[in-house]
Amino acid sequence: MAKLILPNSYFAEIAVSLKKGKDVRLSVLGNSMSPFLKKGDVIVLSPFCGEPLCRWTAVFYCWKGHYMIHRIIGKESGYYQMRGDGNLWLQEEVGEHEILGVLVKAYRSNGKSTDCLSRRWRYSGAIWHYIQFFHRSSCVIKNRIF
Repeated sequence: MAKLILPNSYFAEIAVSLKKGKDVRLSVLGNSMSPFLKKGDVIVLSPFCGEPLCRWTAVFYCWKGHYMIHRIIGKESGYYQMRGDGNLWLQEEVGEHEILGVLVKAYRSNGKSTDCLSRRWRYSGAIWHYIQFFHRSSCVIKNRIF
């Protein structure tokens, strides 16, 4: 299967729309937020207006010139720690000025929708964050033994 790589300019246009105060719809392309967001899901981003952000909220931001959507897993010294649900080790530190949008809705290929600001969605992400280390560690150990 061919991998689709979009130029950063595509995401820069999304950033411009968000800065103008417009909501943006786009299809999920990567796996960094799997299992909660999958390729083909359609998501809605709303502009970030500087309001306080809850832990486990997913946001659209620019980090070192790359645009991504990941969850806030913590905040320290004025920076948010970000990580995708599908990432085990990779983590970014992002200043509030780098956050451009907030993930508010996801539409699945089966027609269902998810409120990505709901407590349930955020807490599911928190639980996944804490158990994925044990899940992946057990897979590594199992693969080495068998």
